[in-house]
Amino acid sequence: MGESRRGHQDQQYDLRRLFALRLRALMRASEVTVRALLRGSEALVPRPGRSAPLSNGTVSGWIRTEGTPSVPEDWAAVELFVDTCVAHAAAHGKRLPEELTDKQVWRAVHGLLEEARDWRGGERTAAEHPATDHAVQVGPGRGSGLVPKPIAEWNPHELGVHPAVSTDALPSYVLREHDAALRELLSSQAAGNRLIVLKGGSSTGKTRSLYEAVAGLLPGWALIHPPGVDTLHEVLVQGMRPRTVLWLDELRNYVEADPQQRVLERLCLLRQQRGQVVVVTTLWPDYWAQLMAGPEPGRPDKYRQARLLLRPGGCELIEVPREFNPDERGRAALLAKGDTALAAAVRSAETAGTPGHIAQILAGAPDVLHHYENEGGDPYGRVLISATMDAGLLGRPGPCPRALLKEAAPGYLSQEQRAEAADDWFEDALAYATRKLKGAVRALTPVPPEDGMGVAGYRLADYLEQHAREHRRRAAPPASLWKALSAHTPDPDQRSRLGHRAYLLGFYQYAAAFYRPAAEAEDPHAMRWMAECLKKGGYADEAEQWLTRAAGDGDVECMSQLVYGLVELGRNEEAEVWLERIKGHDEALALEEGEGAGEFDSFGDDEGGGNYTVTMISVAEQLAEWGREDEANQWWDRAAAAGDFYALTGTTNDLCDEGRADEAVALWRPHAEAGAPRAMFQLAICLWKSGDEDESVAWFKHAEEEGQSHARAWLARFLHDAGRSAEAAALFRADAEAGNIFSMSDFAKYLEAAGSTDEAEHWCGELIGSGHFYAVSVLARVIATGHDGKGQLASEWSRRLSDSGDFHSMRELAGELDRRESPDLSWEWWLRAAEGGDLPAMREVARRSWDDGRHTEAATWYRKLAADNDWRTLREFPAVLEEAGKGDQVVAWLRTAAEEGATFAMTELAELLWHAGDVTGSEIWFRKAAGHGMSFAADQLAQLLNANGRDQEAEQLRRFGVDPSGRTAAAWS
Repeated sequence: MGESRRGHQDQQYDLRRLFALRLRALMRASEVTVRALLRGSEALVPRPGRSAPLSNGTVSGWIRTEGTPSVPEDWAAVELFVDTCVAHAAAHGKRLPEELTDKQVWRAVHGLLEEARDWRGGERTAAEHPATDHAVQVGPGRGSGLVPKPIAEWNPHELGVHPAVSTDALPSYVLREHDAALRELLSSQAAGNRLIVLKGGSSTGKTRSLYEAVAGLLPGWALIHPPGVDTLHEVLVQGMRPRTVLWLDELRNYVEADPQQRVLERLCLLRQQRGQVVVVTTLWPDYWAQLMAGPEPGRPDKYRQARLLLRPGGCELIEVPREFNPDERGRAALLAKGDTALAAAVRSAETAGTPGHIAQILAGAPDVLHHYENEGGDPYGRVLISATMDAGLLGRPGPCPRALLKEAAPGYLSQEQRAEAADDWFEDALAYATRKLKGAVRALTPVPPEDGMGVAGYRLADYLEQHAREHRRRAAPPASLWKALSAHTPDPDQRSRLGHRAYLLGFYQYAAAFYRPAAEAEDPHAMRWMAECLKKGGYADEAEQWLTRAAGDGDVECMSQLVYGLVELGRNEEAEVWLERIKGHDEALALEEGEGAGEFDSFGDDEGGGNYTVTMISVAEQLAEWGREDEANQWWDRAAAAGDFYALTGTTNDLCDEGRADEAVALWRPHAEAGAPRAMFQLAICLWKSGDEDESVAWFKHAEEEGQSHARAWLARFLHDAGRSAEAAALFRADAEAGNIFSMSDFAKYLEAAGSTDEAEHWCGELIGSGHFYAVSVLARVIATGHDGKGQLASEWSRRLSDSGDFHSMRELAGELDRRESPDLSWEWWLRAAEGGDLPAMREVARRSWDDGRHTEAATWYRKLAADNDWRTLREFPAVLEEAGKGDQVVAWLRTAAEEGATFAMTELAELLWHAGDVTGSEIWFRKAAGHGMSFAADQLAQLLNANGRDQEAEQLRRFGVDPSGRTAAAWS
C-alpha cells in the first residue's frame, strides 16, 4: 500500500508539473503577462460569484515549477485562464497553436489532475467519477428529475414540435430533401456518438423533421429532453446509456444561458467518446452566423467553444430550407387530399403568393406576425409584444414578468393613447398578446414558475423573436423599458449585460442603475463601473468617492483608476500616495509568493513591478493622449527604471535604432541571465543588432528552449538576411512543420527563390484560407497566367479559399488580380466576397457597378450597405450622387436610410440639413441618432446648440447626455 500511495504521489506531482508547464507554455505563446492576465480575466467575468477573476496568488501557485504546483480545483477558473490568454493573443495579432487552445485537451488534463487529487487508495465510485473516458456511462437517475423513455411515449409538443393551426393532431408529414441526409445519419449509427444540428429559420419544420426521423429509425432508443441548461449539464456529467437520444431545444438557448460554455464543452467531449448517443438540436441561420463569425479584435471570444462544436467534424450540420421546393410541394398536394389541415395550408400558401411557405402556415407563423403587425389590432397588446421583443434584444432573454411589461408599455404609446386608455387596459392588452390563434400559437405564451402554480412571465413566440432580430435590431426602446428592466431584472448576470449595453449606448443613468445594487454591496467590479458611469455623466466627485471607497478596501484596479484621474487633474501628490499603495500591494504579493518585489518572475512573463509599473505605463499613455508629452516620457522612464518589460522593450528598441545596441544589451543581460525567457529573446535581438551573431544565436536557442516558440522564426530570418541560407532553411522547415504560418510563408519564398517550385507551392497551399497574403499572391499568379499547366492546383486552391469563408483573403486575391490586369477574374472574387456579406467587398462591387454605368445594380448594393448602417457608404454615396449631377437626390436617399434605422444616415442627414440652414431639422435628426445610442451625435448636437446661441442647453447636454427619446437628460445621480 505504501509503495502504491508513493507511486500515486509521484504521478500526481508529475501531473501537476505537466499542467504547470502547459499553463506557462500558453502564457508564453500568447505573450500575456501576469498583470495582463489578471486584468484580462476580470474583463471576461461579468460579475463576481459566477466565476471570480484570477488572482496573483492563484496563478503563481498554478505555474510554480519549483516545489509543488497547486492544483486548480475549479475547471471554470482554468477555462478563464485559457480564454484570457486566447483573447490577449487575438488582441495582439498572435496565432496560437491548436494544441494550446483546444479546451478538450485542457479538460482532459484537468480531469486527470482531479482524479489524482481525489485518489484515496481505492477505486472512486461512479458518483465521484464523471464519465470523461471511452464508453458513455449509465444515465441519470431520479436525482436529475428525468426519466428516459422511447419517443413514442413523448408528446411531440413537449419536444418543441409546433402545434398545427386548426387541429390538435399532427398533419401529415411531407418528406423533404434534407430528410434523406438526416435519416442516413440516424440509420448509420455505429460506435461513435453523433451531434446533429438542423439549421433553418423559425417555423420551417426543423423540429418536426427530427421527430419523424427519430420516431421512424430509432423507435426503441431512450429519449431524454433536459428542460434547461443546468439539467443538461447534470445529464452530461453523469453520462447516458448507449442507444440514447439527447433531445435539445434551440441551441442558442443553451449558449446564452451558459456564459462559461461548460455545456458546449461537455458536448464536444461527448462527441469524441465511444458509445451510441445521438444529440439532436436546431439553430437559426442568423445565430449560426453570429456564433461562427469569431470575435472582434481585442474582444473576448465568448463563442469559441460553440465554433468548435459546430465546425466540420464537430457536428453534422443539415440545412433546412425556408421554402418547400417544387417536388416537395407536389408531395404536399398529394398528401393534402386526405388531410384537411395540410390542404388548408397548401391553399393559403398559394393564395398568399408564397407557395413554398407551407411549414410556416401550418405553424401559424403568418398568423402570429399579422396579429402583431395588424394596425387594426389592439395597440396596447401590440406594445406588450414590442416591449418583450426589445427586452430580449437588449440582453434580457426569457419570460418577462407582467410588472415589467406594464411599466414599460407607456413609453411605446402616444399621449393620446395613454390618455384614452381604459382602467383595465393592461388586462385587455395581455389578453390580446396571449390570445391563442387558430388554436395553435400565441405571440406571448404564459410561462409558469419553476415550482408551484401561476404565471412567472411571458415568453415571445420564436417566429416573432426571429422577426425582431431582423427588423427591430435598430429600434430605440423608450426610457420606460430601461426603467422597467432595472426594476424587474434580479439576475446579476443579466443586470451586468444590460448595464454594459446601456453604457455603450451612452445612457449612463440607466447603466448606473443596473450597477448600483452590486456596487452598494461592495462589489469592486460594479463599483468601478459605477464610477465610470458617474464620470461620463458629469459627476466626477461622486465617481471619485466610489473609486476611493473600493480602493480603500484594497482593490488595485480602483487605485490605478484614481492615479489616472488625479494625474489628469494635476493632483500629483495625491496620485503618488495611491501609487505607493499599489507598490506596497505588489511587494506584499511578491513576498507571499517568495519572490523579490520589482523583479522579473522566474518564468519571464511578469511585467516587472506588476500593477505598480503597469499603472505608470497607463498614465504615460494617457498623458500622451492629452498632449502632455514631456510628462508622459517621465512616467515611461520611471516604469523602465522599475523593470517593466514593455517600458524596457521600448527603451532598448530606441537605443538600437540610434545605433546604441551595446547599451540595449547591457539592459537586457542581467534579466536574461536571471532566467527570464522573454528577456533572453530580447537580448538575442539586441546582440544580433550589435554585431555579435554567435552569442545572439546561443541566446535565441536558450529562449526557444524556455518556451519562446517564435525565437526560431526570428533567428531564421536573421540568418537568411545574413546570407546563412542553409541554416535558415533548416529552421524555416522545422517551424513550418510545427504549424507556424509565418514560417511557412518565409520557407515557401526561400524554396521558390531556390527553384524548388513544387515544394513552395505545397506550403502555399497550406496557407490558403489563413489570411496570409503571400499564398494569395501565388494563387493570383497561377490564376492570372492561365494556370500555366496547373489548372487542377488553381481549382483546388480556389475551392479551398472559397470554402474557408476568408473574405479578407478573397479581397486580397481580387486586388492582386487587379494589379495583374485580370479584371474579369478579379470581379469574380469581389462578387463572391460581396455575396457572402463582406462589407468592403460590397462597397467595391457597388463602386465598380456605378462606374460601369450599371446604376440600378449599384443602387441595390448601396441600399444593402445602407441597411447594414455602413458609415463609409452613407458618406461616400452622397458624394457619388453629387459628382453624377444628382445632388438633389442626396437628402431623399439619406432620409430613407435614416427612417429605416441607419444611425449613420441620421447624423449625415443632420449635418447636411445644418449646412443647408435647416437648424430645426438638423436638431431632430441629431437627437434621433443620439437616442439610438450614437454618443457622438450628442456632441455634434451640442455644437449646433452653441452655434445658435443656446449655450446653457449645450452645457446640460454635454454633462448629462440624452435619454432614449433623444431629449436632453435631466440630472440623474
